[in-house]
Amino acid sequence: MLLILSFTTSVYSQTIGSLSDWEFSERIDIEREYLDTLVNLSSVRLSEYGFYEVYFLEIDSEDNLVFYDVIGSKLIYLPKGRIDDLRSIGYGEGRGPGEFRNPFDLKFDKNGDIWLADVERMEIQHWSRNGTFVKSFQIDKYARPAKLAITDRGFIYILSEQYTPEGIIYKYTSKGEKITSFQRPEVRDYRSVLYFEGDMDTIGEDLVLSGRVKPYMRRYSNKGELIYSRGIVGFKNIQNILIHEKKWRSRNKELLRATIDLQTTENMIYAGISNRNDRWMRIIDLYTENGEYKSSIRLPNPARNFAVSGNKIYTLEYNYDNKEIYLSEYRINKK
Repeated sequence: MLLILSFTTSVYSQTIGSLSDWEFSERIDIEREYLDTLVNLSSVRLSEYGFYEVYFLEIDSEDNLVFYDVIGSKLIYLPKGRIDDLRSIGYGEGRGPGEFRNPFDLKFDKNGDIWLADVERMEIQHWSRNGTFVKSFQIDKYARPAKLAITDRGFIYILSEQYTPEGIIYKYTSKGEKITSFQRPEVRDYRSVLYFEGDMDTIGEDLVLSGRVKPYMRRYSNKGELIYSRGIVGFKNIQNILIHEKKWRSRNKELLRATIDLQTTENMIYAGISNRNDRWMRIIDLYTENGEYKSSIRLPNPARNFAVSGNKIYTLEYNYDNKEIYLSEYRINKK
């Protein structure tokens, strides 16, 4: 039997650049419903391929995967998700064309090209799906690009690690031409950005953003107008879910929204949740495009990142037994 949940979300309007009470959106407590189960299809220990520290798992429309190898300073591209066919992209660590210093995010566009935000180089890089370096560009003089999202029409939203006079969110064309920026600081206290460790994606031409520390999920229109901002979501009866070897207790013994990874697909929002102090996910919550909670997926192992394609979920996950990182593939079975 499917339990239909009914609750009210906090929705506020906002003009570009203003700060209002949606910064402190109302908290909502609901019962988490696990409407899905996962079946493991494969798990690959990444150390067998020389990868020990990896981040930013992404998938394109043809099920090609990419992640970033921190130690090797390379993008690792897996055609159709096959690790035996992997190829590396990039020229290693450095400040020259096609080199990396401190990537904070990467995304596929609809053509399968890869875009990367390097916060230390303060630039956006564009790579073809064949691994060819196309170009790079910087945004605002003081902006430090930490997260990015790409629309269906190829426009790029960029979240800066720090506020600038132009704002914190920028919108650019794929040619590196600025269209607009928004969410400017009005009070100095708000200039410390605490949600850049979250993630963002797009629904059509709109931007969806969710933070790791700042407790909200937001959706902006293609003009930078706030459509909704829903507050922190607490869930009941979570102690048996999140406590694992005493590593999953939050400071207040209750779960706070802490989104590390976010993906939109088929007009649904998938938000990976950890506890307040830990960056490993054990749960993925599903929301409608309007921010309404629908259901949750329980992950078998704590995950750093995930990628969804149809009824499959790929994860970069941690095995407590051997303390290794695995790339795993799961099938979602609907109850």
